[in-house]
Amino acid sequence: MDNMILIDIETQSFNVESGIYEVACLVLENYNIVDSLYLGIPIENYTGVKKYGYGFHNISKTKSEINKFRNLLTNYDYPLVAHNCPFDKKFLDFYEWLDVERDFYCSMRAIRLKEKGMRSYSLGSLISHTT
Repeated sequence: MDNMILIDIETQSFNVESGIYEVACLVLENYNIVDSLYLGIPIENYTGVKKYGYGFHNISKTKSEINKFRNLLTNYDYPLVAHNCPFDKKFLDFYEWLDVERDFYCSMRAIRLKEKGMRSYSLGSLISHTT
């Protein structure tokens, strides 16, 4: 697959009702980044750790953010790729961010098939893994 949209969302829980707090997308064409999108509305005067969506407003139902996301998908009719796609997809489906059916692929599953026996397939583990 030469063209794709890499996506990552930040939530504050595994429970889909917890909401979407940040979304990041990279559009790849022939493995080159040609576009990007970041969605997140910071909480003013927040001083805590900004991790897993903390420090940001819930944007799950924010029309302006949903429209920006959908515009990116309209401009690039490419499959979506997420590291744990069932997790990301369930949030995008639940909050109706995907207005049309899209191909959605899981990088974690692909890596598990290629690199069997790793202790962890988290992004942090993959960064430090060498083949």
